[in-house]
Amino acid sequence: MNKNLQRALILTAGALVAAGVGVVIGRASVLSPTTSTSTSTTSSTSTTTGSTSTTSLVVQPDTAVYPFASTSVRFVTPTGAARAFATDFLRFTDPVIGEFQSGDSQSGEVNISNRDGGAVTTVLVRKFGSPSTWWVLGSATANIAVSTPTALSTISSPVRLTGTSTAFEAVVNVSLYRDGSLVPVQSGIVMGGSMGMMGSFSSNFTFPGALTGRGTLVFHTLSAKDGSVVEASTVRVVFSSSGN
Repeated sequence: MNKNLQRALILTAGALVAAGVGVVIGRASVLSPTTSTSTSTTSSTSTTTGSTSTTSLVVQPDTAVYPFASTSVRFVTPTGAARAFATDFLRFTDPVIGEFQSGDSQSGEVNISNRDGGAVTTVLVRKFGSPSTWWVLGSATANIAVSTPTALSTISSPVRLTGTSTAFEAVVNVSLYRDGSLVPVQSGIVMGGSMGMMGSFSSNFTFPGALTGRGTLVFHTLSAKDGSVVEASTVRVVFSSSGN
């Protein structure tokens, strides 16, 4: 699966959910085809650079990787959401943030890289809620093309990871995150191509079997020079024990 197809799948999933059930709760809209929640909350908002903090409690939109609905962090600009996602979730050290490129009035993308002229990771963003704020749907890079699992697949342990990649010494690091936490529940590696040549990877990835809800697989490569994150592709997943 190439980067453009991977990006299209992420955006399509986001658009489908955005067109589904929308229940206004406080300052945000719960966007989930499977969850309907009725809650009354009072919100207070304070704005910082690219983000807004609110006390509203909402359910995580199905397709949204970041921020977490369980926290007060929200973003009023797409580049603010992309920057925070890059540093807090993907763990870029000092990313170069490009301009927002709109796809429509509610979504678009922001290119980031670990340095000027470095490999490009495209961060997909979309507005959710009322009033709307920016959420990250995921990221994609040409050098890590994940074939399986696909976006919003239901997974159980072990899950088969397949795709193509190129990386220093062929190593692509893989981490699995559960919604609400920046600490991976499991990490490992897959081995693809190297030296700029794309090669296939296929590996079983084992993780704790009692996970519920949704999460995100992060595939990232590290710099041979200093070990910092170079680029990353993500896949939004549903855990099989979540009852969906």
